Formats: sequence, structure tokens, C-alpha cells
Amino acid sequence: MISYIKGKYSNGSIITNSGLGYKILLSKEFAENSEIELYVSTVYRENAILLYGFEDTQSLSLFESLIKINGIGPQTAYNILSSYPTFDIYQAIESKNIVFLSKIKGLGSKSVNRIISDVKLPILHFDNKSVSNKYEIITLLSDLGFEKNKVISVLSEINSDDEKIIISTALSKLRSNL
Repeated sequence: MISYIKGKYSNGSIITNSGLGYKILLSKEFAENSEIELYVSTVYRENAILLYGFEDTQSLSLFESLIKINGIGPQTAYNILSSYPTFDIYQAIESKNIVFLSKIKGLGSKSVNRIISDVKLPILHFDNKSVSNKYEIITLLSDLGFEKNKVISVLSEINSDDEKIIISTALSKLRSNL
């Protein structure tokens, strides 16, 4: 089973690594001949072995949670992750935003309700319980140009309930990582 791959993106969805080419279904486009790193989910079918590639572990985790839900296969999960950023999907699931999730191609009301009830939300490890607007903090810092995954990682390390302290500490940590 392939779980991680690093190599050059070339020729559509072919990733070359040590002279081998792997056809991997990607939820986003990459520049030709760019170096990329992917976390991979391997799906076994009767007549094929399919590889789905993701840039971060949150996307991979969401994909693997989705395909465990009755009625949602790998192609539907792939369509969901190709439709919106992973963070936005997690936010919609946590807030039970049925309207947002229903806009995704291939999802009916039963599937949306199953997703809302069955998907575990690993993004919630940023658990400052009294901070009610954690998504606003994440969005604020992301709008400043920081990657959402890095923002979430930094926020998970901060032990405070004061939003001003959380934001200022996160900003200093994020700036020092530049």
C-alpha cells in the first residue's frame, strides 16, 4: 500500500519518483514538473487499484472518513474534496450547514445527513473550549496569508482562553516560521 509519495508532477496525473510513474487522482491541479509531496489513500476495487493524492493529512483523513460512510464511495468523496477547501468542508460539517454541503455534486439530503452525523472532525484539536469563534480566528489568520493547516497547528499549541492572547501568540509563531 502506498501512503506517501514525493516526486515530480508530470503528464497529467503521473507522479514520478525514483524512475517510477504513479497515476494518482488529485483534488487540485499542479504546475507541470513541479516537486510535490502527497499523502495517498489506496482504494482496492475488483478490477483496479486506485490512488487518491492529498496535500495534507486533514484532507486524507476527511477522504478516508467519507468513504467509510454507507452510500459514499471514493469518487463521491473525491468530488467533495475537489469542490471546496478541506477547512470549509470541516466547518460546514461542524456547523451542520446542510445548504452548503447540498451544493456539492453527487450529494443528496441522505448523504449530507450521514456526513454530518458520521464524520469525525480532526480539525477540532484546536480546543480552546471558551473560544466560541475559533473559525473566525483561523479565517482571520488565513486571510493574512498564512496556510490554514499551519494556523491550526500553531493554534493547537496555544493554551489560553483569551482571544487577544491567542491571536497575538499565533501571529508571532507564524511570523517566526516564515
